[in-house]
Amino acid sequence: MSWPPSFEQTTVGVALLGAGVALIRERGKPDLVDLISKLLAASAIPTSMYLLASAFNPAWVQKLSDVGLYLAAAGLALLYVSLKELFA
Repeated sequence: MSWPPSFEQTTVGVALLGAGVALIRERGKPDLVDLISKLLAASAIPTSMYLLASAFNPAWVQKLSDVGLYLAAAGLALLYVSLKELFA
């Protein structure tokens, strides 16, 4: 295993950590839809932090061509959370 972890490893790790926290907070009886939404939201954290950092260092924006799948997952998480809050 190399250090620092790759963007993919970081995204999966944070998603699993978010799902683990959700399981602990729900006392082992989570709703599957809520668990998936929390997993998606947690997986968007590394992408969002990268995008925020890219605002201060424009050279990093050029490296975004390799993270299309992660940008799509972050967009999906944002869309789901927004719609859920809007219609809940």
